[in-house]
Amino acid sequence: MGFATTIPSVSGTERSWAKGALVLAASGCLLAGAPASAQCQDDAPTVLHGSLPLSPEPESLVLLRHVLPRSNDPDVRRKPDRAALIASLDRVLARIRTAWPDMAVVTARPLWQPGRLILHSDPSLGGRILRGLGKRGTLAPFCTGHAGFDALSRVVGLRAVATFSHLPDMFVMDFDSDLDVPSVAARYESLDGMITASPDAPTGDSSGIQVSRLNGEWFLVFREAWGDCPSGCMYSEFHFFVADERRVARIHHEKAVRMEGFLDILTARGWRLQ
Repeated sequence: MGFATTIPSVSGTERSWAKGALVLAASGCLLAGAPASAQCQDDAPTVLHGSLPLSPEPESLVLLRHVLPRSNDPDVRRKPDRAALIASLDRVLARIRTAWPDMAVVTARPLWQPGRLILHSDPSLGGRILRGLGKRGTLAPFCTGHAGFDALSRVVGLRAVATFSHLPDMFVMDFDSDLDVPSVAARYESLDGMITASPDAPTGDSSGIQVSRLNGEWFLVFREAWGDCPSGCMYSEFHFFVADERRVARIHHEKAVRMEGFLDILTARGWRLQ
């Protein structure tokens, strides 16, 4: 499983520059001045011209991100309760894999890289973005002179912008990883001069886990998939579990397809049992 940013790839040298810039900037050794082409406001974000190294998220947080967009459960929607939900999911996953060890080979598949967008702009906005950045591998106050773009970049906590010499109007942007990536993408895509803004989503297909929450219970679908998965996986087998803080039950697929918590997952993913 790869992510879309592997297509306009960032070179190893660029990654090294990015990592080194963060370390040096922390000690005040590498901080470029604002680009001469733009007059940045005092609250302009300080942005790395490069990409940030991203660490994999805990599996339970990946699963909670699957639940958030479609959940009406008040426990899920309230941000202060999410740490408890993540801990609950950790316990549920551990109990399932202890009771059914064959489930250990199926892991959660991220919906997208947290805190990262792929932008495609028109040449005018692309030129503004390029001129607004400091030298490659350095940190600098960032602004473009495009009022909407600059305001949104401040709001989302923009941290880094990677550029590509062979794709001058394509950018990979790193920002606050706590934000909902599709929502941020929609706001950038609505700006004048922006052609597309999309999450850095995984390519191909693979095994994975999907979760929903209903009436205080977790509904988990473990999907084992195989057969040419880079093109979409030809075969799959589904395993269904219901869990709360006291118990975990494995549900036969004939019963599972009639239960609301599982129907939510199957419908959202367009999965059909073979």
